[in-house]
Amino acid sequence: MKRIFISASAILMFIASTVASSCNGGASLAGMILAADTSNPSKNVEKYGEIISKELKADNITGLDIGGCANIVYIQDSKTSVKMETNEKAFDLYNIKVEGSTLSVQQKKFTNNVPKISITVTSPAINNISCSGAGDITLGNVELTNDGMEIDISGAGEIKADNIKCDKDVTMHISGAGNIKAGEIVCAENVYMGISGAGNINGNVKCKNLDIKISGAGNTDMKIDCDNTSVSMSGAGSVELSGRTGTLKKNKGNMMCTFETDDLTVGK
Repeated sequence: MKRIFISASAILMFIASTVASSCNGGASLAGMILAADTSNPSKNVEKYGEIISKELKADNITGLDIGGCANIVYIQDSKTSVKMETNEKAFDLYNIKVEGSTLSVQQKKFTNNVPKISITVTSPAINNISCSGAGDITLGNVELTNDGMEIDISGAGEIKADNIKCDKDVTMHISGAGNIKAGEIVCAENVYMGISGAGNINGNVKCKNLDIKISGAGNTDMKIDCDNTSVSMSGAGSVELSGRTGTLKKNKGNMMCTFETDDLTVGK
């Protein structure tokens, strides 16, 4: 696999602007990095109290809006539940609520060594995920009937999915420095993947139409099985595709882009 190297100063400038927009625009870069590096709750018993669990009542959850440094695990289930765990006094550092059918988790103040909060969510279906902080979201197997999925990262978080199967479109977009590890995506219609930051999207995709757009320094490495594939690149990123596609349309904007299709079969 070919790699593109970007100067350290450019990367730091990008990270600084990204973290500033997603965390606290008035804080220093050093302070914001420390704030994002939240600590293990087990190491904060003396300051924040013992680790305890709480439950949040919710009728239904179809979306996640994560703006802090939380660890979220989503499990598709017939019942809706929200179970949270962190140090007793650390709960006051987070604003956690259900707005409509969206679970919102926001860190109230970005300070050093705030204990992370772990949240396990179950519901019949989820179709919208937004991560603007530095947290991690893990999805199990998600199957959606008559619905699609939209995933957006504007911070430095990571979203991992085992399997996503849906009848309608899947949209994934990164405008920060985050990562999406998509696992297996099976979509009856269209899959759109866009990177305008410095993130990465990896996984396997089976769909009718696949549209990949990179306008930043992002990277994507996909094994695909699609009828039609379109790739547009205007930044300094890289795309590596393997598998098969019926048609391939590509628009490589400049010499800094890397587009590899050695292991891709094109044709019906």
